[in-house]
Amino acid sequence: MVLRFYRNLILIGKPGRGFRHTTKHNETGRRISVKNPKGPIYRDEPHLAYLDEVEWQEWMDDFRS
Repeated sequence: MVLRFYRNLILIGKPGRGFRHTTKHNETGRRISVKNPKGPIYRDEPHLAYLDEVEWQEWMDDFRS
């Protein structure tokens, strides 16, 4: 649960959009949310940054090991 907080890219000022999109399921006519194959788009928002990107990357390296 700690990683859920620290993996949030808003901490370094890079919010993302487009993690998921919908595709139409023609049999039922409903739209189903699926992972976006193109990947998300990240914006640079330095006023939201709480940590340096270098410092954040060091933390992530510590969590992975």
